[in-house]
Amino acid sequence: MNKIEIVPYDKLRPEAMEWYSNPGIQKNVNGIEMPYSREQIQKMYDYQRTHGELYYIEYNGKTVGDASTFDDEYAIVVAPEAQGKGIGSIVTEYFVSLARLRGDKEFKVEIHDYNEPSKKMFARLGFENSEGNSYKKLLV
Repeated sequence: MNKIEIVPYDKLRPEAMEWYSNPGIQKNVNGIEMPYSREQIQKMYDYQRTHGELYYIEYNGKTVGDASTFDDEYAIVVAPEAQGKGIGSIVTEYFVSLARLRGDKEFKVEIHDYNEPSKKMFARLGFENSEGNSYKKLLV
């Protein structure tokens, strides 16, 4: 049986260096194919942790992504080799459930126009385009 765990950020893990060095992931996340340096990744993680919460996603004991909620938004990255297994959907539904329990009225995410896989996943989960690259799911 496949096991997904969401674990609090503890340190910059080597796997994160791989994802954020991947031009395809960078294109979907940031709109440019330029890899992040170690310092840029650490700066991003520090921002996410000080403005919200940051977690790693583990799949069968291997770190395969990260997810964060910060500044009233949600971000998720799943390593290319772990995509297509439902990991992103399961993790996103978990965070949506937490937001609903907190009494939040909506759950928001930014998705670039060309990031078709993310747009499809979030649409399957009930998110609707609200304006530009913003997608939201009403929780009430």
